[in-house]
Amino acid sequence: MFFHFVDERDRVQKKTFTKWINQHLFKVRKHINDLYEDLRDGHNLISLLEVLSGDTLPRERGRMRFHRLQNVQIALDYLKRRQVKDLVMVIFSFLDKLIIQNK
Repeated sequence: MFFHFVDERDRVQKKTFTKWINQHLFKVRKHINDLYEDLRDGHNLISLLEVLSGDTLPRERGRMRFHRLQNVQIALDYLKRRQVKDLVMVIFSFLDKLIIQNK
């Protein structure tokens, strides 16, 4: 029973956060369907930060694993420079889940 509640809570949080992201990405004509899959290359994550901040961030154009990781690192470095510590911790937790899922 407890695990069902946790799973349901995670599902609702994922759905809510996905909707919130899409509200912002709509401004740049982008959309995500799956929170984990669609943020893992870093492109949508960088786009989200650009929309929220008004800044333009660099990004790697390639599709290899190195490019994806580099884009995520660009986003994390930007958040660190802006001193968005709580959000950085959330993103690190999110990335840990991605890394575990991809092994």
